Amino acid sequence: MAQVFGVHCGACQFIPIMVSDGTKTVLATIGGVALLREACKLLLMFLRARQRQTQCPASLRDRLYPEHGLGDHIMDVDGFREAGRKMVEWIADYRASCHTRSVLPTVQPGFLSDRLPAFAPAVGAPWETIFRDFEEQILPGITHWESPHFFSYFKPHASFPSVLGEFLCAGLNVIGFSWIASPACTELEMVVCDWFAKMLRLPEDFLCRGNGLGGGVIQGTAGESAIVALLAAVAEQRQKPGFSIEKAVVYGSDQAHSILDKACLVVGIPSHHLRKISTNFKQGYALQPDALEKAIVEDEAAGLQPLFLFVTVGTTSTTASDVLPPLTAVAQKKGLWVHLDAAYGGAYAICPEFRNGLFDGMENVDSVVVNAHKKLMANFDVSLLWTRRRRALLQALSLEAEKNEYLRNANSDKGIVIDYKDWQLPLGRRFRSLKLWFVLRSFGAEGLREHIRNGVRLAATFSSWVKEDDRFEVCCPSQFALVCIRLRAGDEASERLKDACNNSGKIHFVSTKVEGQTVLRIAIGGLEMSERDIAFAWKVLQEEATRVLV
Repeated sequence: MAQVFGVHCGACQFIPIMVSDGTKTVLATIGGVALLREACKLLLMFLRARQRQTQCPASLRDRLYPEHGLGDHIMDVDGFREAGRKMVEWIADYRASCHTRSVLPTVQPGFLSDRLPAFAPAVGAPWETIFRDFEEQILPGITHWESPHFFSYFKPHASFPSVLGEFLCAGLNVIGFSWIASPACTELEMVVCDWFAKMLRLPEDFLCRGNGLGGGVIQGTAGESAIVALLAAVAEQRQKPGFSIEKAVVYGSDQAHSILDKACLVVGIPSHHLRKISTNFKQGYALQPDALEKAIVEDEAAGLQPLFLFVTVGTTSTTASDVLPPLTAVAQKKGLWVHLDAAYGGAYAICPEFRNGLFDGMENVDSVVVNAHKKLMANFDVSLLWTRRRRALLQALSLEAEKNEYLRNANSDKGIVIDYKDWQLPLGRRFRSLKLWFVLRSFGAEGLREHIRNGVRLAATFSSWVKEDDRFEVCCPSQFALVCIRLRAGDEASERLKDACNNSGKIHFVSTKVEGQTVLRIAIGGLEMSERDIAFAWKVLQEEATRVLV
């Protein structure tokens, strides 16, 4: 350890100085005009040595960078504290000024490969250099999802408490695959899953602390949840004689998300055994029970085995919702597993005025997913999956204890705890429940409800403006906070309008196809979005429409 010792010798201004780095000691007597210069040199030598010791444990520094001075940049606790403060300030400034940025970047494919070296750096760099490179090299290629002028897809609503929860999750660095791996990680997840289940008024079968039949688990996405649910359905059917995955059939509407296609691909359901049943405008793009039953009967007659029904509350293209009771009645009669994809629309069910009809019939649903990162103020990724058939899930995803000997512990062997590794595809898992706990503690259930209501109000306002312009039409009922519009001039004009708006960088939205027609999706309700922002978007749409329709 480097040390400096000095003694002031009265008025003579001579200072004996001893410098030690732990291996050798130098004694110097300095006086006259050289005093200040040499003292500064020795002090700088001491400070550099001290900095190296505080920046990183000596053993780590010496192991990584045995050459003197090469490890000076490695971040220590104090460096992390300072960089962390600056990072929070940067994020706060970014969020506050995001509305001033072009929503879409203007870069071309391959831009970053051209800017960055072909090989990883041989040695590290100071944090200031790294972050400057982020701002100069990487940030120009960012699509600004946090902009209040971003109306594409269904954007995550990343509240600040959620972001801080994510930060803390990374800092704690917990991998909660089993209860004993971090009891708080498992039990907080059980608590927040039950909190949300009760806000949604799910039956007791779906509670972790309910009757023991089911429970909730945090997945990364609705796509992962669909795969897990389909695996559970297959595992349950495998217990029955004569079941064959090659004969299994899966059902959904033509509005069902493509995650259903991917789930079938992963699980091994033949692609020609996925039935996407047609819907139309008159039916509200909802799956009809008579069409479902007809498809099932035809498949049974062909010697196939109906397995799984995928129903939706809040489809991606139009936010259409399937009516559950008649569909679940058909599924129950035919023995199908029913999975409800409420990734977007489910959050609205926490509001009494929007809940009517959405979750009716849940007693006959086997699994349901709600993306908390879509409307419930959490940053990506956090999907809440509940099932009332825990046993089937464990049959699909848990391994025999003997095959995971190193993971065994007394509480798991007794079956008195939940090990979430057996409720998901990976083994490891993050402490995602922290950010949900932060959100609920910060906003409360009423705060979340008001946020959802505000999005619906903004969507209704935007829809009313569109209806006043004869060049446009609202082409689908606006049930939640998505407004689907198009130009009456047709598909080509609507596509050109989309391209013109997006290329301007002022706003960003995407299109979809509904019954073969181009529809422009304006997804409203982001965390920072206000009436001023939707007015800005409508002004851009009108101005670009004038140019397109010339």
